[in-house]
Amino acid sequence: MNEFASADALAEANKNVDLAEATERLFKNKDFKKVIIDLYIRETLITSSLDYASCPEQYRPRLLEKVASRGNLNAFLMELIEEGNKAKDFINYVEQNQEKGE
Repeated sequence: MNEFASADALAEANKNVDLAEATERLFKNKDFKKVIIDLYIRETLITSSLDYASCPEQYRPRLLEKVASRGNLNAFLMELIEEGNKAKDFINYVEQNQEKGE
């Protein structure tokens, strides 16, 4: 291994790249997009937001839980892609510095 990265750091970076690529493939899958992105996340967030104003007070906490869960899933998916992009940059940096050091 080189002075720029340990084997564990590179293995973790490669894992993050794999997860990001898998997530990106999910976004391209028409069934995933239809069910998870369009229905579960977008439509539910829109209708829940609209329903909140007319919702009786006792049901508002449950409505907020629904909105939060959709937002959490969306944030998780975006985080996977972001971490994968950072990992790609890290791997590129290590590879470039390995070439310079050889």
